[in-house]
Amino acid sequence: QANIRSARLLTARIDVFASRPANDLLEGRSRNEAFCLAQPGVAYALYFTDGGDLWLKSDGDVTVEWLHAPSSRWRAPLRLASENGRVHLVTPEYTGYWAAFVMPAGT
Repeated sequence: QANIRSARLLTARIDVFASRPANDLLEGRSRNEAFCLAQPGVAYALYFTDGGDLWLKSDGDVTVEWLHAPSSRWRAPLRLASENGRVHLVTPEYTGYWAAFVMPAGT
């Protein structure tokens, strides 16, 4: 139930029908580490299967909100700076199911 609740919390923030699968926007992704659904330049939803550390292609700074899937709890938003056209995403803990809602900073 918690995983379904968390999926609904995440999909409530992004227009799933206007989005596309976007693993091509992830750099340093190991096999099945994370998956990305995106409206490029508008919003991104990422799901990490067991924690993770990767780069998301982004031309500017972003705001990320982490969702701990087992507890369905959001962490406080963080602003991340873009470095050479990408931002570094590291899950708050190195294990467990995590989701991230990412959008350009200032929107």
